[in-house]
Amino acid sequence: MIVKKFYSNKRSNVFKYQVIDEKISLSEFIVITNKDFDLYHLKKSQKRSLIARLDKENYKIIKEFRPPEILYQVMGDGFDFYSSGIVPIWTVSIYRQDKNPQN
Repeated sequence: MIVKKFYSNKRSNVFKYQVIDEKISLSEFIVITNKDFDLYHLKKSQKRSLIARLDKENYKIIKEFRPPEILYQVMGDGFDFYSSGIVPIWTVSIYRQDKNPQN
């Protein structure tokens, strides 16, 4: 629903999606969920490798949806919140490739 609202002003609400990793050919837009857990709490993961590739290929976050901060306070902190297994909402990050990066 969050992603649908983000695209609601676009011409079409028809989307194709595919589960990807760092080895696959990438499209202009990439949606990643729960990136913080992989980046800050795992030493190695496919998602971490994919995010590194996105950085190398000039993908930028154009929108990010995060759970309300009050949820972290109830569980202690972000790590406790995500590792509890009762997470109702994951962080959703939408990336777009910057085809004309400014140096």
